[in-house]
Amino acid sequence: MAGPPIPDPEPRMRVRLRKPHACGGGSFVVGTTGADVRLFCEKCGAKIFIDRARWRTRAVEVLPAAPAAE
Repeated sequence: MAGPPIPDPEPRMRVRLRKPHACGGGSFVVGTTGADVRLFCEKCGAKIFIDRARWRTRAVEVLPAAPAAE
């Protein structure tokens, strides 16, 4: 049985995609949304753009928010 559906992307949302980034990082932060979704790799900071159709198939899990730096 599949898990709960992934919600629409929102800025600062942390997600895990189906495949990790080439640097080995597995978590991404949503930057801006629109026709495309801008993601930032949390490990290396690379920008990745995916369209909303790919968002629905590649986003696997919404991760809890990162703790705020003090």
